[in-house]
Amino acid sequence: MSAGLFKKTSMALAIAAVAALSGCNSSSSLNTSGGLDTSNIEDRLAEAGIDVNQLAEQFATVQGVAAKGIIQKGIVEAVEVDANGNDLQIVGKAKTDDAGRYEIKILGNYQGGPIVFRIKADQDTRMICDVHVSGACEYGKPTTLDPNFVLEAIVPKVQKAAKVKAQITPLTAMAVARVRAAGLGVNEQAIRDANSALSEMVGADILDIEPIDITKDADPQSSEEQKLYAAFVAGVGRVAFEDPEGLAKGLKKVAKSYEDGDLDEEEEGGMTLSKVLAAVEDEGIKGKTKVAEVAHRAEIIRSLSNNGRFIPKPAPAEDARNKVDIAKELVSDVRTWMGSLAGLQDPVAKFGVNLEAVGSVLDQNAATLTTLYATTLEQVVTALDGKPVQELPGTHYVPIQAADGSALGTVIVEVATQEGLRFHISEDPNSPIGEADLSLQVTSNIIPDNDSLSLFRLNQPELTVTGSVENGATKIALQDLKVAFEFEQPVTLDVNAADGPEPPQISAAELEGKVEIRNKVNAAGFNGELDTKFVKPYATALPESGMRPNDAPLLFPTKLAFQGAVADGSGNRLAGAFELKSEDAEKLWDDKETRDSYAKLVVEARLTLQLSKLPEAKAVLTLKREGVDAGEARLTLLHDGNLLSVNAEGDKDSGHLQAVFKNNKGAKLKIESVDTDSGTKVDGELFVHGEKVATVSDVKGRGAIVRYTDGTDTGYFESLF
Repeated sequence: MSAGLFKKTSMALAIAAVAALSGCNSSSSLNTSGGLDTSNIEDRLAEAGIDVNQLAEQFATVQGVAAKGIIQKGIVEAVEVDANGNDLQIVGKAKTDDAGRYEIKILGNYQGGPIVFRIKADQDTRMICDVHVSGACEYGKPTTLDPNFVLEAIVPKVQKAAKVKAQITPLTAMAVARVRAAGLGVNEQAIRDANSALSEMVGADILDIEPIDITKDADPQSSEEQKLYAAFVAGVGRVAFEDPEGLAKGLKKVAKSYEDGDLDEEEEGGMTLSKVLAAVEDEGIKGKTKVAEVAHRAEIIRSLSNNGRFIPKPAPAEDARNKVDIAKELVSDVRTWMGSLAGLQDPVAKFGVNLEAVGSVLDQNAATLTTLYATTLEQVVTALDGKPVQELPGTHYVPIQAADGSALGTVIVEVATQEGLRFHISEDPNSPIGEADLSLQVTSNIIPDNDSLSLFRLNQPELTVTGSVENGATKIALQDLKVAFEFEQPVTLDVNAADGPEPPQISAAELEGKVEIRNKVNAAGFNGELDTKFVKPYATALPESGMRPNDAPLLFPTKLAFQGAVADGSGNRLAGAFELKSEDAEKLWDDKETRDSYAKLVVEARLTLQLSKLPEAKAVLTLKREGVDAGEARLTLLHDGNLLSVNAEGDKDSGHLQAVFKNNKGAKLKIESVDTDSGTKVDGELFVHGEKVATVSDVKGRGAIVRYTDGTDTGYFESLF
């Protein structure tokens, strides 16, 4: 018997056996609406006396998880489609188990076209509720599904004996809708691009990576990609759940909204970019599986959007170059990025809320001007404080002195009280403040409540400052910079009382407004908006000694936000949004931090970079404090379609640092640094498409060296930084 005849005979026996096991007669067609249940096919063929090993090359195996959340006892059909996306025939059928997993064997009626995997529901199907939508379902519990519930995934031609992954989720359904609507035909390239584009958006291969059940504690073996995918499944599903026509209709609208290949603020069915990202972040945070990377991934998407429109791009095709060359490109990118960012390190690190710290970003000249600002305000307040309150309204001349007592000049102060205590400060033209030009307008909501100007009632006092100070080299300008306080109890100031009031207990404070600090010579500086909030006076968290350390703040920041730009004067510029959020910030100062109880800090930034070597680049940064001396950092850098991501974790106590560098061309560099008695030891490995092509190690006197595997005894090597 020839091999070809043997294969045909074996296939005929297999078809007949499966037909018998399915309760069909020999004349039954495999192309039926009921389909062919190919689950547990090996056992059923064995029972019929068929040698499965002899038939192995006739089968392709497809495995996956159906999730919106986890779908139990769902009916999965493998449907071959034509070049227009129309159904041709069912080539396999199975049911999901309680974990949402399924497995299908593709049998001999398959003709080699694309396959759509479609999951439907019957009376036995249940879905684990993975969304926090009031009245929709009980989180973490099974819920029934509408009979019209459908989700799909699509793969190109499946080879014989191949093992293929095909998860079925709202993201894969969006990819199917895009393939059918793109007008390019349902072919391998169109399918690859649609799946790849959404994989790049999610940060996980939507076909290959199995999303976990986000409603359960994460398995320690679960990857960040699995968790991230689960957060997107939950978030996109939540948008569908909130549709007034129900989940089944909502999922169809979600898929249809992506037919044009983008997400924007005008999508059908509420599938707007901002709503999707907000839902993904919220579900990632609220889910029992805490998804650490979800906020960072959402910021990457926002940074790549343009006027509220995000167009996911497929990953570059697998590079045909030598893998060592691809690895060298990653090392070169790491050096370029890190070197360019170093130029911005000092201005960013030194930038703070108070003006003196901001001044130090630029130079001593700017620091001198900020000191002049502070000195002038302090001496004006002191001068006015010594006058009878009835004499406050009007014009005052206040001489300003330097720290050494020398005269700097005189300012004119115009004071008014009718609409709230306010004053305008300007230089006396007959006695200017050196080479500086100074002008300052301060207004407040502090209004005297009688004609004698003797009583002031304070509860939420606000001061708003607008003005500038500059010389030939530097300018510092404030626009509507508001300083506000909240007191626990209202405070009454009676200027005629023998004793002053008890010092007010401050419960919160805010500082917000626009600030510009500019070096006129080299264009270095900061220009942007501040939005900060402070709470918890130190009196509520005194250490056991009862004394407040001299360097401890009166209030603790719960939010520090900046929108603007900082430049180093040499062509490097950083612009965007920065925000610091904190929990239990007072623990930083009360000496009560432990490994289990410490101040939690999170920094998030979405930035546009103009670097001398990489103009018009973008960056997303997330920093998290995860211990007294431990934390992690995530940095993603994007430029001209290229992506470089850095994830780093460190613990000062152990002296251990781990960093992973990845690009979107298949290269990954893992580095570990450990402090030892003899110094810092660095080890690492470099992979391209999963294959190790280089190692990193310390070489005395030369630092960290990357040694490539090139088939020779020595190999090519270069320094890492």
